[in-house]
Amino acid sequence: MSQELLAKGTFRISSGTEDHKRRFMAVASRVGELLQRKVTCYVDSREIVITLEAERPAR
Repeated sequence: MSQELLAKGTFRISSGTEDHKRRFMAVASRVGELLQRKVTCYVDSREIVITLEAERPAR
Protein backbone atom coordinates (compact mmCIF):
# COMPACT_ATOMS: atom_id res chain seq x y z
CA MET A 1 0.00 0.00 0.00
CA SER A 2 2.76 2.49 0.84
CA GLN A 3 4.36 2.02 -2.59
CA GLU A 4 1.06 2.67 -4.37
CA LEU A 5 0.42 5.75 -2.21
CA LEU A 6 3.84 7.12 -3.06
CA ALA A 7 3.40 6.40 -6.78
CA LYS A 8 -0.23 7.47 -7.24
CA GLY A 9 -1.12 9.45 -4.12
CA THR A 10 -4.31 7.39 -3.62
CA PHE A 11 -5.14 3.80 -2.69
CA ARG A 12 -8.65 2.32 -3.07
CA ILE A 13 -10.03 -0.98 -1.84
CA SER A 14 -13.52 -2.40 -1.33
CA SER A 15 -14.67 -1.72 2.21
CA GLY A 16 -15.83 -5.18 3.31
CA THR A 17 -16.62 -5.70 6.99
CA GLU A 18 -16.29 -3.21 9.83
CA ASP A 19 -13.19 -5.08 11.02
CA HIS A 20 -11.71 -4.79 7.52
CA LYS A 21 -12.33 -1.03 7.57
CA ARG A 22 -10.70 -0.63 10.98
CA ARG A 23 -7.65 -2.62 9.91
CA PHE A 24 -7.08 -0.57 6.78
CA MET A 25 -7.51 2.68 8.68
CA ALA A 26 -4.90 1.47 11.20
CA VAL A 27 -2.54 0.49 8.38
CA ALA A 28 -3.06 3.89 6.72
CA SER A 29 -2.18 5.61 9.98
CA ARG A 30 0.99 3.54 10.31
CA VAL A 31 1.99 4.32 6.70
CA GLY A 32 1.56 8.02 7.43
CA GLU A 33 3.85 7.69 10.44
CA LEU A 34 6.47 5.79 8.45
CA LEU A 35 6.41 8.28 5.57
CA GLN A 36 6.07 11.24 7.95
CA ARG A 37 3.21 12.61 5.85
CA LYS A 38 -0.48 13.13 6.45
CA VAL A 39 -2.72 10.29 5.27
CA THR A 40 -6.48 10.80 4.95
CA CYS A 41 -9.03 7.95 4.89
CA TYR A 42 -12.56 8.11 3.49
CA VAL A 43 -14.82 5.15 4.16
CA ASP A 44 -18.27 4.55 2.73
CA SER A 45 -20.44 1.47 2.22
CA ARG A 46 -18.53 0.40 -0.91
CA GLU A 47 -14.89 1.42 -0.61
CA ILE A 48 -12.04 2.80 1.44
CA VAL A 49 -10.05 5.61 -0.17
CA ILE A 50 -6.68 6.44 1.37
CA THR A 51 -4.94 9.60 0.18
CA LEU A 52 -1.38 10.73 0.86
CA GLU A 53 -0.88 14.48 1.26
CA ALA A 54 1.58 15.97 -1.23
CA GLU A 55 5.06 16.70 0.04
CA ARG A 56 5.78 20.27 0.92
CA PRO A 57 8.61 21.84 -1.04
CA ALA A 58 11.87 22.27 0.87
CA ARG A 59 12.70 25.85 1.85
